[in-house]
Amino acid sequence: MSTNRGNHLTPEQQRKLTTLLRCIETLRKHDAAMPVGMAQTFILVALNEGLSMREYRDMAGVPQSTMSRQLLDLGERNRQMGPGLGLIERRQVPTNLRANEYMLTPKGRTLIGQLLGS
Repeated sequence: MSTNRGNHLTPEQQRKLTTLLRCIETLRKHDAAMPVGMAQTFILVALNEGLSMREYRDMAGVPQSTMSRQLLDLGERNRQMGPGLGLIERRQVPTNLRANEYMLTPKGRTLIGQLLGS
């Protein structure tokens, strides 16, 4: 994979980029058409389970409509009411019936394990 011809990266930089490339390849195997923004949202949910759409929107720095679409597409049903990726689930907050929180599904946890090489 790596030829190192004319490469001015340090070994540490090469290791980090190789890890990133492996993650991208794993995500593409799961869904070849997954946009980078959706992958970012998936990883944000994995890092910070139980937050609201607004909190993920603020972390990602995207419009609410974009975050809403990404969370829907990562869930059980996508925005066209077709099958979603099934990687996250939306749960109603028991103490505030107007609020929702987002968590990884078992399928999402499996994909995170693959990304981490475990």
